[in-house]
Amino acid sequence: MKSCFFAFILGLVMILGSCFHAPNTPNSKILVVGHRGTRGYMPENTWPSFQKALEMGVDAIEMDVVVSRDNELIVSHDTWMLAEICLDPKGNPIPESEAKNHNIFHMSFDEIQLYDCGTKPHPRFPLQQKLRVTKPRLTEVISKAEEWGKAHGKSIQYFIEIKSLPEEEGTFHPSPVVFGKITLDTVRSLGILERTTILSFDPRPLQVIKRLDASVPLDFLVENNNGVEKNLALLGFKPDFYGVDYTLLSKIDVEFLHKNGIRVAPWTLNEIADIRLMVDMGIDAITTDYPDRTFGVLEKRK
Repeated sequence: MKSCFFAFILGLVMILGSCFHAPNTPNSKILVVGHRGTRGYMPENTWPSFQKALEMGVDAIEMDVVVSRDNELIVSHDTWMLAEICLDPKGNPIPESEAKNHNIFHMSFDEIQLYDCGTKPHPRFPLQQKLRVTKPRLTEVISKAEEWGKAHGKSIQYFIEIKSLPEEEGTFHPSPVVFGKITLDTVRSLGILERTTILSFDPRPLQVIKRLDASVPLDFLVENNNGVEKNLALLGFKPDFYGVDYTLLSKIDVEFLHKNGIRVAPWTLNEIADIRLMVDMGIDAITTDYPDRTFGVLEKRK
């Protein structure tokens, strides 16, 4: 009887232990996420950028979405035509002081296609290849990625960020309720829901999606000094990922998040030393503009 009791206790401990997310180790599988595709090498958030990331072997491609006047989800990091990377419809540079006048939320998809966001040299990414490219629809990007995946026998994961801020609501994007529902409905219609994680710095659209479909993986993005517990309290639930600026992340944070079953996905890791540091902390995903650098670090640690 005593041996049966101890066997029962041991089994219970093993079951309970399996319910917790074990901290990562350098030999664990770490997701490599191509930030805006491969921003270090190709114009960001464009199909050539995503294709290069896939060819490099990333586990997931990360992209940002905004909303056009005709309620299309447009793949773009900014809700306006950023002067740093875009030229106006006549091919002229956009003055920084006028950039927000080129508001994507006030443009139709056809109007958006008149802007070139790939030939202007990027001051922070000198290796970036110059191509005349425009901001695509999310549906176009996913369609091409799915075709690529089918041709190469790869099931692609997607990280889709909703670009929403309280101060921009109604001017540069719709309400969190509308934005969250458009994103969820579009992802569901594309048949990629089970392979998609939805991200945002704004907790509100994530809360909307959580209410609409609790099964969707969510990533709460953070770039403040409030601390993990305060940020999670603001969100109101445990996300699947905690996506934090890597400079704000500590080993204690990683341990706390793992104990709460939350995976850690720091961004944006581009330097070898920083990648090594984060891997040693036991993080779960690396978002990077240079996937090849991350693979180099991970390969050496096998």
